[in-house]
Amino acid sequence: RTLATVAHLRIRAGDVHGALSALREASEAAQVGHRSELAAAIDRGIDVLSRAGSPEAAAVFAGSATRGPLAEVNTLMGSPVAAEREVRLRKVLGDDRFEDAANRGAAMSYDEIAEYAIRAIDTCLTNADP
Repeated sequence: RTLATVAHLRIRAGDVHGALSALREASEAAQVGHRSELAAAIDRGIDVLSRAGSPEAAAVFAGSATRGPLAEVNTLMGSPVAAEREVRLRKVLGDDRFEDAANRGAAMSYDEIAEYAIRAIDTCLTNADP
């Protein structure tokens, strides 16, 4: 959870590349760890990906964290912060695109979510300024 928190703090400070790098490390570590570790990385990754210019991937993360297999271990689900993030993503994407992406995330297995996270983060890292 520490790396996911580092990612969250870095994105809040405006360090997109640093946040993405920390989030990638957290996602890699979570692949061999517990579901709660991946849930923390995915949950923190919603803001990171959104602020890094990838709102659709953020919506996929949101769906997996709140509707998919990670929902049962996501301790932030239902919080005011989570609700605010969803409102922001819906504004950017529109309701239909948000729902489509969130439903794709919800339909993923644990392994698919872990693999998707690495790919989505790598895409953002490729496009981010160092």
